[in-house]
Amino acid sequence: MAGGSAILLSATLPKAQRERLMRAFAEGTGKSKPTTDKTDYPLLTHFNDESVEEHALQTRSEVKRRVSVDFISLRDQIEQQLSKWMEQGDCACWICNTVADAHEAYSWLKSTHTEWQIDLFHARFCLADRITIENRVLQRFGKKSDYNQRAGQLLIATQVVEQSLDLDFDHLISDLAPIDLLIQRAGRLHRHRRDVKGNPINNHDQRLEPILTIHAPEWQEEPTPDWFKQAFPRAQAVYENHAQLWLGMKLLKEQNGFRMPAA
Repeated sequence: MAGGSAILLSATLPKAQRERLMRAFAEGTGKSKPTTDKTDYPLLTHFNDESVEEHALQTRSEVKRRVSVDFISLRDQIEQQLSKWMEQGDCACWICNTVADAHEAYSWLKSTHTEWQIDLFHARFCLADRITIENRVLQRFGKKSDYNQRAGQLLIATQVVEQSLDLDFDHLISDLAPIDLLIQRAGRLHRHRRDVKGNPINNHDQRLEPILTIHAPEWQEEPTPDWFKQAFPRAQAVYENHAQLWLGMKLLKEQNGFRMPAA
């Protein structure tokens, strides 16, 4: 960059990654390598010719929350959970890590539960179809959606719903993924304030505490080399650091969830 500036925004930016980006900027502009100290979140970091300034920011009380975590490993458990939610008239999303897994889940549930309202959304649809599906998804699960649009709706999706789209689900199942992506996905859980039926309201959300249900391999204290591959043969090539996945799962099991936002 020649005399320019840059602003980087991210909901999940680890300290190590922040420092790598700052070092790259320093090298490109001929500045000395910066050092950072704070680990607060949210955090504003200002790096200029003279100094590095770090400012911890206050979070609005209405967006602070705790997300509990529940782990399931069997298809039967997923089906039982989804059946409960659909019977209650809630809406839900299952995020799969590959398009093939999403197709498989969609075909299985569509054939065994013909009465359910199920949609499939991933990035490999042709552009025209993807736009049509995206608009339908936004109408059913977007900020302004109400009970009549949301009730009993199930979306099977991939990473396309992780970011950019303003979606709000009553319940969310996610295949095991790196912990930063799980947090990103959890951002689509109780995203907007609603009453118990899912209608938009202006005061506090009236739904029960959000729970992120994680579809994961059976827990192993001493994981075998194929621990993740056995459960997710397709996704094992998408997220290749299986040790990282195990550590993330271990942390979430120990803490039973996480707070948003938090460092």
